[in-house]
Amino acid sequence: MRKFISEYNNGRYKAGCTGGTVIVIDMETNEVIDKIKVPYCYCGTFVGDRDIFIAKSTAGYLLKYDIKAKEATRIRPSSLTQDGGMAVNPWNDHLYNIEMTSRGFQIAIYDVESFKDDMIIPVEVDATNVYDVEFDKEDRLAWYVSLSYSLNGYVKRAIIKIRNYETVDIKDINTEEFHHIVGYKYWQRCGFTDKSKIVAEMCSTKYQIPITLSELYNKQ
Repeated sequence: MRKFISEYNNGRYKAGCTGGTVIVIDMETNEVIDKIKVPYCYCGTFVGDRDIFIAKSTAGYLLKYDIKAKEATRIRPSSLTQDGGMAVNPWNDHLYNIEMTSRGFQIAIYDVESFKDDMIIPVEVDATNVYDVEFDKEDRLAWYVSLSYSLNGYVKRAIIKIRNYETVDIKDINTEEFHHIVGYKYWQRCGFTDKSKIVAEMCSTKYQIPITLSELYNKQ
């Protein structure tokens, strides 16, 4: 039995990240379709119900793998360490990727077909880290970003609500609740695998309790 750091499936194929390789498996036959080398690759996502898998490397690489064509496309938006999450917008299948650059943090929005960024949205606060992106389940224009930021010498933790590409509001979150959501979202990002529990539990002992960015934002 393979032990992946992260693991996903779309009902037809399974994809797992080992930390250095993305392994794609046919779920019907359990046969390995391909193994793609990507350094420091710990998480990924399928694109909607399509047979396309995208993986992210902390070394700055993004991999798009077209399973039917067995075609791998790699890009490297930044050579800096990339610890932030990514998510596919369920309304338009675009990839929203958290990126750290020499100018600060940004959300890059990629067209999955061309695998080129359509838009760059700078994170406007003095962010020390940006963690996750989440889309509103009802409002197709709204999405949320979790981050920590510096203000007057203090580090604060917050969730930003964005509508279209404009910030609606930023709400500070207390430390315990924020660590809970960072832990849970990391575990979710990795497909709830046993191996990813180790990192998630370092964030919060509550990491197994489901929580969303929108829920925590609206609670404030």
